[in-house]
Amino acid sequence: MSEKTIFLLFGIAACLLIVGCLPVTAADAGYFSGGMGTAEDPYLIATPADLMNLSWAVNNWAEYGRYAGLAYVVTAPIDMSGISEWEPIGVRDYTFPTNNYSIFDFHGVFNGNYQPITGLSGTAGEGSGLFYQTSGSVLKNIRLENISAEKVGLISYASQTQIENCSFSGSLLGNSVGGLMNSGNFCTIVNCSVTGSVTGNYAAGGIALTLRDTTVKNCIVSAAIESDRPMPDDGRLRDAVEGTGGLFGHTMACTVEDSFFAGTVRSEGAHVGGLVGMSIDDSYLRCGSAGDGEGERCVGGLAGYADKTTFSDCFFAGNVHAAESVSGGFVGKADPLVSLIRCYTAGGQVSGQCSVGGIAGWMEEGTVEDCLILHQHIAGSVNVSAVIGREDTRWPVVVRNTGVWGDMVVAGRDGVLNYSHGVVPVSSADVWNVPPETGGWAEFSSEIWKQTNTDSYRLLVPDASPEMVMPDVRYLNSSAVPFQKTESSFPLTGLCTGFCLLGFLIWRRDRR
Repeated sequence: MSEKTIFLLFGIAACLLIVGCLPVTAADAGYFSGGMGTAEDPYLIATPADLMNLSWAVNNWAEYGRYAGLAYVVTAPIDMSGISEWEPIGVRDYTFPTNNYSIFDFHGVFNGNYQPITGLSGTAGEGSGLFYQTSGSVLKNIRLENISAEKVGLISYASQTQIENCSFSGSLLGNSVGGLMNSGNFCTIVNCSVTGSVTGNYAAGGIALTLRDTTVKNCIVSAAIESDRPMPDDGRLRDAVEGTGGLFGHTMACTVEDSFFAGTVRSEGAHVGGLVGMSIDDSYLRCGSAGDGEGERCVGGLAGYADKTTFSDCFFAGNVHAAESVSGGFVGKADPLVSLIRCYTAGGQVSGQCSVGGIAGWMEEGTVEDCLILHQHIAGSVNVSAVIGREDTRWPVVVRNTGVWGDMVVAGRDGVLNYSHGVVPVSSADVWNVPPETGGWAEFSSEIWKQTNTDSYRLLVPDASPEMVMPDVRYLNSSAVPFQKTESSFPLTGLCTGFCLLGFLIWRRDRR
């Protein structure tokens, strides 16, 4: 054999050795329908098998976890109906010999491309959401439709994750359930929506069950949110950290802007709110809830329980009822340093056994400024007030420039239409006969609020909000009327609300 031939064979062998040592790409392995996983050329998800392969590659830490941090795009509708072995992307393998389970998180970019992913169901693995755990990732343009699942629609646990333009429609059921996510820390959630039903045994939230240090903007929920039974009687602490809310069960150190709920919130337990069940050290700006809230105790139009939280330019329109105690038009129980600024509450009634108020059932050391309380009826037995049902005078509440509808009926053993804290009565004309072009009532800036376009009543919604289906409050245009229980406008209009909000989201998406 010549020296030239030997050199050529050696070179070929060396090349084969080098190629053999290179990692096999997913495209080479036939995992996906194309692409190379880069931002410019993402892997293509076009079939249920592609999605299953992504789950397998991430959850089995294939090629030392390289698939967790790449880019993927859905290129066709994905129907997961009948696939019972689905395992969410990013499930931890507890049998793997490592203490660093975050290696199984999804760290990449998943672009749903507005293609519907339907029929996701079952209880395999850690529940049947699309993702189990993500960190440092981007999830965008994901449409989950016709989902019947446990625990969560989109993702169970998210850390430092950006979630944009995602939607969920269907039904969820579990012990503690969030519509889009179960738990999120240091995340951003923008332009997302949930329609359908979210039911938890102990706690539930339309967007998320629990959020910490997270920013939420332009999100909408049109759904029935329920938790069927109270927490097990194993002490006060556990009961104190769970909640049920139209948007969230429990938030801490979060900023929520231009986000709205339309539907019903019901719980057999405590801490029930139109926006959030429990809120600690949060800021809610230009948010609203239109629907009824019902729970055992600590029930509020905006929040069931709040501590060191500010609500600015927010509204609630509906009924509030606590089967036991502490219910309020804005907040059920407001612990120190809760602020309500340029907010209003309107609807049929706020009711409970004791500690019932148009502003809050129980409030300490807070601030109420430039607000209106326009409920028809405040009802209870003890500590019933058009303003604050129960207050500890050692930590007084500061109320400025706030009005109560003068024809409100307050009923209870010690219930009076009181004007404590310097609140003033407002007439029907003050809140009704306002030309739409003026932008609304006094102290409500036309730069933030807009008039609802209806002939039957005059209410305001923040200018960023979609058209909301509001309860019937025509009583505001009459003199004092005997109280009649105002039935909820949901679920009769709930379906219409859902279609309207969904149409708004599709219109906004198409304009992008």
